[in-house]
Amino acid sequence: IRMDEFLWNKNFLEQIIQSHSSGMFKIAPESGSNVVLKKMNKTKIEEISRFIKAFQDLKNQKKINIKLACYFLIGHPGESEIELKETLQFIQEHKLRGNLSQIFTPTPMSISSVMYYTKKNPITNENIFVEKDLKVIEKMKEKVTKSKK
Repeated sequence: IRMDEFLWNKNFLEQIIQSHSSGMFKIAPESGSNVVLKKMNKTKIEEISRFIKAFQDLKNQKKINIKLACYFLIGHPGESEIELKETLQFIQEHKLRGNLSQIFTPTPMSISSVMYYTKKNPITNENIFVEKDLKVIEKMKEKVTKSKK
């Protein structure tokens, strides 16, 4: 379910948390950087932050024992150490724990894969940084997975 659905309808969020979760609610912001999120064509970080606040407020108000876990995609085209630091800052600001992460894998017929192989955005023709050193990407993943509040 898309996070923005919950922002439009708080009752929907409450119903899902109370009746359709097992103590862990997982969302997929995928990055804490608007630069990377824009390349993914995903929701802006400000909207994700609004969702996390709404989730935490509801959890506290209703005294629901549930944890929030986030999924992050590491090494997407456009993600350098600068964008990784933004993601780590996002994790710290929201006191997120139990984060899950996966290394970006190019898939056929996707714009992200075109960016990965050409180091260009096919829509804007801008040059894009692409980290292809697996050791560097694995270290980036470790930082996200091990980040604590």
